Amino acid sequence: MLGFQEGEHGLRLGQVRERRRVYKSSFEQQLKAKAREKKIAAARGKARQEKEAEEVIVVMLESLAGTGHRLFRQRPKVGEKLEFLYRDPFVQEKVLYREVKKVKTIRSK
Repeated sequence: MLGFQEGEHGLRLGQVRERRRVYKSSFEQQLKAKAREKKIAAARGKARQEKEAEEVIVVMLESLAGTGHRLFRQRPKVGEKLEFLYRDPFVQEKVLYREVKKVKTIRSK
């Protein structure tokens, strides 16, 4: 023997250990980088949801009775279009009002 032991693939044991350490450290770095990216993506998604939740829009609703009467209401930006029964003063009955137009976005701070 020449003072060293041969291990895998004819390499010295010290070289094998060194290669394993390099592979292990690079693998750990990749795992940490992926975990970091997931945290960043989660934070961005959370911020986006908070931003969407804060936004409210003012919409114009028009009577479907054909009288031309209009109402203005607020609703969440991510919600569905408004449609409800309300009293129309021109025909003096409850009539269906439907959202016609977005008027303004209101952002709460």
